[in-house]
Amino acid sequence: ETFDVTEYGADAEGGADATDAFQAAIDAAADAGGGVVFVPSGLYKCDGLLTVNGSHIVVRGEGPDHSKIYFTRHSDMTGKSHLSFVSSPQAVTELPLVADGVPRSRDVFVDDASILSPGDDVSLGWVITDEFVAAHGMTGTWAAFNGAWQIFFRGQVAEVHLDEEPNRVVLDVPLRYPALMSDSASLKKEQGYLEEVGLEHLALSNAVGWDAAWANARAPVAQFSGGKDSWMLTVAAFESPLPPSGGTGANAHLQTAGCRIPAPNPGPG
Repeated sequence: ETFDVTEYGADAEGGADATDAFQAAIDAAADAGGGVVFVPSGLYKCDGLLTVNGSHIVVRGEGPDHSKIYFTRHSDMTGKSHLSFVSSPQAVTELPLVADGVPRSRDVFVDDASILSPGDDVSLGWVITDEFVAAHGMTGTWAAFNGAWQIFFRGQVAEVHLDEEPNRVVLDVPLRYPALMSDSASLKKEQGYLEEVGLEHLALSNAVGWDAAWANARAPVAQFSGGKDSWMLTVAAFESPLPPSGGTGANAHLQTAGCRIPAPNPGPG
């Protein structure tokens, strides 16, 4: 099903704020279980932020030379994005490893893997211990996540072998780093991902004046968080109508970045 933003009141001439119209079309697609939020050729202005929090939703234009959206907000934008595909996956159980995970191996070992099935989404991580920090020569430098469990890998369960002691879980991709029991390495089953969301055939901009842009940090125009099997296709930046035509910051496209893909961190199950 297609949800045309102009049918929800979006101004394709870039004059009136189209935030509410875009969000209404996005929400209608979510209520329908998914669909295409269609952005016909035109220039659209959004003074607010847009959020996609339903699966199977694609925001699609008619090509970056034709369908253009520019965002104007710059107040209180640190750590935020103007167009977010976002969910918050949660860990439903935590399974401590009973043997160190070996780089380039797909196998991890736990006492009881009966809660897992092929196709389950999982994360693998460990505590940033003092020993882990020291092993990397970063004592006194790394500080942000010390003492906390952090995700290092995400993937899906390919096989579960309950007939083996300890139980062997085969992941769909190999480990790229040792997962050590001494760092409390564990496997977590997750749920709540966005699935099959996409951004296609559009041009985006969120640039503002030079001083306004520097008042914030990490303010990308788009963000995917907590999604899987998601994509961007034929998406470009364009010169915003907002920055000055001359001097510092002239002809800018973006405030700080194009697209951000952060890694949400589920807590223990």
